[in-house]
Amino acid sequence: MSPQLDVEISKGCIESEKDSYQKNENNQTIKFDAALELIGFGRAQIEIVLLCGVTIMATICETMGISVIIPASKCDISMSTGNRGLLSGATFLGIVLSSYVWGYLSDTQGRRKMMQYGLYATGICALLSSFANDFASLLVLRLIGGVCISAPSATVFPYLGEFCTPSKRAQVISFASIAAMVAMAYIALIGWWILSYDFSLKLGENYFYKPWRLLFIMYTIPGLVAAFTFRLVPESPKFYNAIGKTQRALEVLQHCYLKNRGTLLGFSEYRLDSEPESSYRKLGLLPSLRQQTLPLLKWPLLLYFMVCCLQQISAFAVYGGLGLWYPELMNQVTSSTDNLSICAVVKGAQMKNPAQISTDGNCTALINEETFIYILILAAFGTSFAVIISILLSIIDQKTMTVYSFLVAASAGVGLLFTTNRYLMVVLFCSEVSLAGYTMVLVNGIAVSIFPTHIRAMAVSLSMMMARLSSFTFSSLIGLIMEDHCEATFYMFSGILILGATLIIFLPSNRLS
Repeated sequence: MSPQLDVEISKGCIESEKDSYQKNENNQTIKFDAALELIGFGRAQIEIVLLCGVTIMATICETMGISVIIPASKCDISMSTGNRGLLSGATFLGIVLSSYVWGYLSDTQGRRKMMQYGLYATGICALLSSFANDFASLLVLRLIGGVCISAPSATVFPYLGEFCTPSKRAQVISFASIAAMVAMAYIALIGWWILSYDFSLKLGENYFYKPWRLLFIMYTIPGLVAAFTFRLVPESPKFYNAIGKTQRALEVLQHCYLKNRGTLLGFSEYRLDSEPESSYRKLGLLPSLRQQTLPLLKWPLLLYFMVCCLQQISAFAVYGGLGLWYPELMNQVTSSTDNLSICAVVKGAQMKNPAQISTDGNCTALINEETFIYILILAAFGTSFAVIISILLSIIDQKTMTVYSFLVAASAGVGLLFTTNRYLMVVLFCSEVSLAGYTMVLVNGIAVSIFPTHIRAMAVSLSMMMARLSSFTFSSLIGLIMEDHCEATFYMFSGILILGATLIIFLPSNRLS
């Protein structure tokens, strides 16, 4: 069990502060959102934003880092194109299988605790993965790693949003999600650095520890940093209030107020009003599961939940499905000496295993250095889009921004088929993948705003479950159909993005009362 540092520390500070002035004897009640308005945005929220950013970065490293590892491991682990697709999507499948459980636990046991446990377990799976020596064992470990990273991957958005006022929530979540693109740069730079070495440590007969194995450990470092840091921050006050622990919620809010303003004057006279949705009772497992799930099946929450799921499927089909193949496709493009369209390059190469056998019989897994440069370009594009969108969210409605992101990404996907210039190809590919990925952030922001606290983590977790199922399905599908139906594949992804844009009309602008 992680120590309750949030309550103990804040209590000590709060009590010493209370002694310095006379408290109003007529305690006034205050609504939760009104309390957040009094607290404002300051040091407490900035610390949470940074920590959640590192957590998002850990999720991306765990799910997308495999796209660099797979090409580098081809000499040691034999894989067909279909197997590569399965391995690429195994983490997403693990997330799908466990999202419901993590959503339930986050809504009933706490956001912070579940994220901590998930990140620690992910680090253990990454360490074990670095020693896997065949496709089956690596596939199983990546699947288990997906189960573990599922906890922070969705819970981080409700956790962050519940420290911020409704007016700031979407923008704060958007800024924290810039870390997703920083993670892409981290993946490329660490991969480029580690794979530049050529060591081979013999650990057994026909078993060698090579640089690509070390990448599993390097890519899990952000997650371990986040796991340790979560010991220093409080649990979500909104979660405490939703389960009936109003005093604990008030102590966390006082802690945030004190951290932002340096004093409790103007806040300590308040007591927190319990939320109407807070009807916390000790229930058995099945009744508790029913209590957390059935509200999502009632109208109009069911409609909003279905729309969020379909939009996440649309976004992750491109970001997690097509995006996982970005290094592979760019490796093919940069290896071609002719100016060909992306589909001409794919058909010419037939997506063959680029592992080559040299004249002395040694195998070399070739990853063109330009591939890492193009991943860095993807990170730069994504970061630029993230910063621009985060700023624009202060003046443009979140729903409108979601529609723009979907449609521009779809247009870039169509344009990609009609260029033979490799640099323009990179620009369009990056635009499609980056903007599709960022619509996931926007949809999560909408979900955090419209779903009540006591089912919020469940709603986000289940919608993200559908998103990861989409990633697994489409990353595997690409491996099967890209060679023979390249143009149709890109048209399909653009059509899916347009569908996601049109569904926005079914979502409300404000939170349900």
